[in-house]
Amino acid sequence: MINIVDIRPDDIVKVKVEGEENGMFARVCENGGRHLIINYFLPTTGYYKDARVYKFDDISHTIETESLLEHYHDWTLDDFDVTNIRDTGMYVFNIDICDDVSDSDISESLSDSSLDSFIVDDEGNEFPHDAVEVDSKWRTWTPSTSGGRAFKSKVDELEARYRHQNDDF
Repeated sequence: MINIVDIRPDDIVKVKVEGEENGMFARVCENGGRHLIINYFLPTTGYYKDARVYKFDDISHTIETESLLEHYHDWTLDDFDVTNIRDTGMYVFNIDICDDVSDSDISESLSDSSLDSFIVDDEGNEFPHDAVEVDSKWRTWTPSTSGGRAFKSKVDELEARYRHQNDDF
């Protein structure tokens, strides 16, 4: 049984999360007695030496003690055989690293050049008839899971980036 008083900041915990069969790892930021403030350990879209890149969520989450599956007291990420990529705050599991791949920068899962034959010119294309309704529903949608929140955050970030790029033309 997990005793909440034993959990300290920077400890690693495994948390029961809806939609995640095995739970998710997180770092404890603060122990509030009946709840914890944590940062989830999330996969990114990046790869390093063919290994999926992970990072701690920038957003802190409050969880109840009932959501705890495991507590790794005095463990660090090194105990999970994880490597911090050049002190960037991004990590890979050592078992996933392919030694045959060069020590290059973190790459995205799909390179821009691999999409060249797929991308269609925007000229002559129109938005679907329900685009305004879809955008409205997207803005008001509040995901209930950490994965959903991460997904929505990433899509919003991409939208902002491409809107900014389009403004430059």
